[in-house]
Amino acid sequence: MIALIDGRKEPDQENGRIARYLDAALARHGLLPIYIDVSRPLPDALPLANVAGVLSWFDGMVPNQPGLSVWLNTQSDRCGSTLPEVMIGNPGGDALWARLDTHETDVAILHDGTRARLETAPEWFQSKERITVPPGRLIAPMVPDYAAPLAVLDGTDGTRRALGFQIENRTWLSDRAAVVQDPGESWRWLANPDRIVEAFTGHGPRPVPDLSVFQGRRIALTILLADGWGQRTAASVQSSLGTPAYEFAKEILGSDGAVMTFGWPDPKIQPELEDRAAFAAGVAFAGKPHVSPVPISISANAINFQASFPLRLSRSEDGTANATPRIIPPTLPILEGEPGFGDGSGLHTRNAAVAQSNIPWPSGPDTLLMRADDLLDFSAREAIKEAQQVHSSSTRNAMDVPRYAAWLDGAASTRLVPRTSTTWDVRDRGNLDTMRVDRAEKWALDLPKSEGVLGARRIGDALFVTLDPEHDAPLLALTPRHETDMELAGQMVGIVEARPTLSNMRAAGCRTQITADGHGPIAFRATHRPDVSADGTPLDVTLVENGKWRVFLPNAKSSRTVSFAVGCD
Repeated sequence: MIALIDGRKEPDQENGRIARYLDAALARHGLLPIYIDVSRPLPDALPLANVAGVLSWFDGMVPNQPGLSVWLNTQSDRCGSTLPEVMIGNPGGDALWARLDTHETDVAILHDGTRARLETAPEWFQSKERITVPPGRLIAPMVPDYAAPLAVLDGTDGTRRALGFQIENRTWLSDRAAVVQDPGESWRWLANPDRIVEAFTGHGPRPVPDLSVFQGRRIALTILLADGWGQRTAASVQSSLGTPAYEFAKEILGSDGAVMTFGWPDPKIQPELEDRAAFAAGVAFAGKPHVSPVPISISANAINFQASFPLRLSRSEDGTANATPRIIPPTLPILEGEPGFGDGSGLHTRNAAVAQSNIPWPSGPDTLLMRADDLLDFSAREAIKEAQQVHSSSTRNAMDVPRYAAWLDGAASTRLVPRTSTTWDVRDRGNLDTMRVDRAEKWALDLPKSEGVLGARRIGDALFVTLDPEHDAPLLALTPRHETDMELAGQMVGIVEARPTLSNMRAAGCRTQITADGHGPIAFRATHRPDVSADGTPLDVTLVENGKWRVFLPNAKSSRTVSFAVGCD
């Protein structure tokens, strides 16, 4: 998506209006902003094969308006069809108002506040409160006869004035009807940001790169930073020197549980800690099988580690629990709460925020970021134990930071090429292994027509489709939904969710085989009760519901071939 900014007024695009207000909604819909600074020479060539449209959010006139309008027309000509455009705030001047069949000289009125209530299109606005516009100078053009009004009020001259309308595939929305600034620094949406983004994506089912679910389970990221690793609690009867943070880390996080990332300094880069006991404990902790030690530092609101880019920390889009990571530059959502009475670290509030963020479906991974000195606080330790129980549960698939960073990198490079309205080629996905199909209430995965797809799981109204890591160019196909979330044919098997990492699914006759790394449950669909084995050893099969089965894969030191035999007798 082309995101236009005026670099004279917004030199830092990551803190501009588009990034601040719409990043989360864009990421939810799989749209990546390509920022173009209209105060600089416009680029001659853009990768338009997969561009969804153009978005702007200016607060006044921009330079070279006629040239910008011509450039936008050129991009549409190169695409072969008119690109959808969404303009929030001031379109940028008369030449850009003209793209909405409106003239700048006709748009401003002096609003006296007596007719302050807006008539709004319900699907475009999410606020249940009565939306009013305070008196003063107001950008509110007359509603064109052939436009679809989104927000309208009566002008003092008796004309119908718009704070939002659509003309074909061009949309304008006043920033007075989009967001409202509450007292202090907080803000909230009046308009529905997802409906704004749907101006680019349409209303039907649409796959997008997903950032939150792997093999039908929410991704869990546990990150322990070494800050305060050698610090101790106050002296007590039990410990005259106080208990060091590394002892609590060993006790709470040291057993072979969910995979976690330890921000441990690389001894080749940083010298040993002065406290040799603390350093030895750090080396021992970093060597545990479930711990991924990565030299990490946090600066400029980013986690920096050995990768080609920093993993930036993002906050929730409007102060609520449903944080979503930005894709470019890759970011990691940190769900956290304000410290309060009995919760000095804010980690208990974080746990509550994570629970809320599963609705309507997970929009980001369950991220637990803690510092070693958090372990010195009893309340924080209890919150960390609670979070770890969730991360090790059947609802989560744990990842380390480098793997998730590669996942985000794949999301940024993924291209979706439609074959029909219900089939898409997924290209250049790198290490991304999940596509989410939004607005999929009436749709199911068509597994016989798909290629390189392991299966799918429905959460809310979204369908989370698991791609086969061994397949370079999957084909994703949908079919009208009947009873289940996956349409099978004959003796096929489709994966619903799994803890072991699955890949290389291959089917021959009545048998389906898949490579599995790790241990834990695998839930799948099959039309008849299957016989399942791992490297020839039979596994117990449990019926979960009609057509859905579960097996448990025991621990092993190497990958195994899991075989599903459906109706082979």
